[in-house]
Amino acid sequence: MSDARGRLVGSFSEDLFAIDAAGAIRLGHAKFVGDAALTPAGAAAPVSFLSGALELTAASTTVVTFDGSLVLPGRPQGALKAAVTATSATADALQGSLTRDGPTVTFSGDRGPSFTSIAFSASNDAKATVASNAARADVTVGGRRIGYVDVAAQTVVYVDGTTQSLR
Repeated sequence: MSDARGRLVGSFSEDLFAIDAAGAIRLGHAKFVGDAALTPAGAAAPVSFLSGALELTAASTTVVTFDGSLVLPGRPQGALKAAVTATSATADALQGSLTRDGPTVTFSGDRGPSFTSIAFSASNDAKATVASNAARADVTVGGRRIGYVDVAAQTVVYVDGTTQSLR
């Protein structure tokens, strides 16, 4: 499937159907393996940014996983693994990792009715936890504060005054 804005190419499968107590048919498992691409402004063709397997398992707990690669403009390709688990009807948990040239970044988070947080940790011991109700989050390396994330500006501000965009 494609149009002027992008392209989605791959294969889709579904299985493990069940009938619930009300007699409705419920999907137990679905999987998409393929490639997603977007067409940047002014570009003639779509550019791939996500490739891999996206899988949904709807058993006693619903889990969505992704295992593949991520390519962002101006950045090296990375191996991305992520899982979102529905922990209740109104809450979810996130876990994953991104490995590119350099450190591996792991992330985990929780979303509930009134609060969301996500924690990042890199193999070089850099850490940050960002909460939905916070304007900023400290960034530490080896327990020492080296800066903070300005949530609204989507920028890391280092103690020496330099900045780095998260966009």
